[in-house]
Amino acid sequence: MSGSTDLLVFGAAVSVLLAAHAVRAIRHSLLFAKEDLPERFALLVALSVSYALNALLPFRVGEVVRAVFIAARLRLRLPYVLATVVAERFSDLPAVALISLGLVAAGAGGSSALLRPAALLTGAALVIAGGSALVRRAESVRQFLWRGASVFNDSIRISIAEFIWTASNLLASGPLFSGRFLAATIVMWSLYLSSYWLFAKALGATLAQVSLLLLGAPLRPLLGELLAGGVSRTSLALVLFTSVPVVVVLLYGFVRQRREIQKSLAFVRRFGLVRPETSHTPIARRFRNSEDYAALMAAHFTATRKIVSAFAGEGMEDVIVHRILPGGSDAVTAVVETGGKLSIRKLATADAGRRLSVQVSWLRENASSLPLAQVLSEEWHGERFHYDMPYVLSARDFYDVIHTSPIESSKQMLQAIVEEMAMFHQRHRRADATDLVVDEYLERKVRANAADVLIFARGLVQQEYTINGDIYRFDEWDCLSDLGWLREQVQSRTVSAIHGDLTIENIIASPRHEKRWYLIDPNPINIFDSPLIDWAKLMQSLNLGYETMNRGSAPVFNGSDLRLVLARSNAYAQLHDHLCTLLCAQMGQEVMREIAFHELVNYLRLLPYRLRHSPGQGLTFFACTSLLLRRYREAGARA
Repeated sequence: MSGSTDLLVFGAAVSVLLAAHAVRAIRHSLLFAKEDLPERFALLVALSVSYALNALLPFRVGEVVRAVFIAARLRLRLPYVLATVVAERFSDLPAVALISLGLVAAGAGGSSALLRPAALLTGAALVIAGGSALVRRAESVRQFLWRGASVFNDSIRISIAEFIWTASNLLASGPLFSGRFLAATIVMWSLYLSSYWLFAKALGATLAQVSLLLLGAPLRPLLGELLAGGVSRTSLALVLFTSVPVVVVLLYGFVRQRREIQKSLAFVRRFGLVRPETSHTPIARRFRNSEDYAALMAAHFTATRKIVSAFAGEGMEDVIVHRILPGGSDAVTAVVETGGKLSIRKLATADAGRRLSVQVSWLRENASSLPLAQVLSEEWHGERFHYDMPYVLSARDFYDVIHTSPIESSKQMLQAIVEEMAMFHQRHRRADATDLVVDEYLERKVRANAADVLIFARGLVQQEYTINGDIYRFDEWDCLSDLGWLREQVQSRTVSAIHGDLTIENIIASPRHEKRWYLIDPNPINIFDSPLIDWAKLMQSLNLGYETMNRGSAPVFNGSDLRLVLARSNAYAQLHDHLCTLLCAQMGQEVMREIAFHELVNYLRLLPYRLRHSPGQGLTFFACTSLLLRRYREAGARA
């Protein structure tokens, strides 16, 4: 072949190689969400930067710089972009392995040397795919990775978790296996192989030889690999072949996007990579509060509050989470935006989801009897259930009202609630509970829970322990395992429809509502539907400051000494006294003692959950239960 012909073929090879790079940039763009779809030429420039660095530096350092360039240039979160780069490069592993095996099978000259890279690439693909599957499915693996990332500060730790989780999701499903991505992969590698074939033809070499030089050592710098055997016509031609498309793109990119690149560099110098308020990912974009997004990542990688991660699951793609509201159950409540409208969404999975669906039924059934939250919509999505309530801008929970308004207005509101609930109980009264029902209530809600609590507590404190300097003993809890003693405490067998979770945080003050308040989050699944449980729930809030403890920290724990800050505010103390006056006038002192027993039961019911999900906070409620038990017995428990 003449020199001029060789030059033309070489030019064609370089042109086809540049086209292949362009298709790779297009293919990379398919891994981004529609809202994040970057300018493809910016991706091509980033790809060229990575090729230039990979030619000089080992271990594919250019790919990291490629991600940094895209993140800075397009205002995207670095962990997210890095995950797309990893997924895009991962898809090359099986493709290159198949190409290598195809060349070997075709018997191309020098192709047997491609067997080793093919085996290594296949093994790497299997290891990465297996690791991705473990991250998605094995809780223990995620917890191990989370603990390993704890050597860094919280911001870096969350970024590592985001990268791992996003990459594993991309590798397991989604656009990586879409028809468009597969078609782009076929076109891209067809162009690469065509350019290699044209270059080999111009050089007088074989396709296998060129492929081995370009693909056979992916972790070593390309320039070092080409020049390892000394400077030769072939090595210089290969350097020129691989460099020309990169130089062309970089020069054109610098001229075309000089101002944009300068702005990006200034942004990085000022804010770093990348300020959370201006960054986006398909998941992070849906969380307006950075702390809620951090909670989402923590939920993926720890055993605590995993329900939060459901807000990033299937079927939630159109939901923007503005704020996750405080709460301590197996469900999670948040202010969300769907279709441009705000609402309150409550969400749970599995058994908790089924309990939530019962809650919805109760709200609908009693909407004409009580001021209750309106249910706008409800939906099952696999094992996940959620329902939406209106978001009322002027509405506030009663806790906020109590601590920001004159106490007299809170007393009036509390009195109105007590009167309304008393009438509701009276209208829906049913046949008294049987001994069998009461025994089941005492067995499951008192004896079983007390046994679980003591197993936990005995692993932390001695038989004799102190709370704020006062001595307590585990044998004080013995009465809670005595079914005969427990039966004596329950004299009222009255049964009615009850709210079941009438704490202060489940009362919403709303000037726009007819009654100026309404109730949310009932718990209609009770063994024994005694109206006293509703009054005991109000006592649970006001007596020791339940809502403040939910928002507070764990007690100081030194050996067997618990130092507990009792969190009840002065406003709560006044409302507690007012509630006692209202209920005592309505039902008498004997019934007040029984309400105190149900308040103790309420703490026993919530303790196992607290201990499982937040042991530190569980200690707070263990100390509170110890206090309540002693006070109840000292006040004159029956028998």
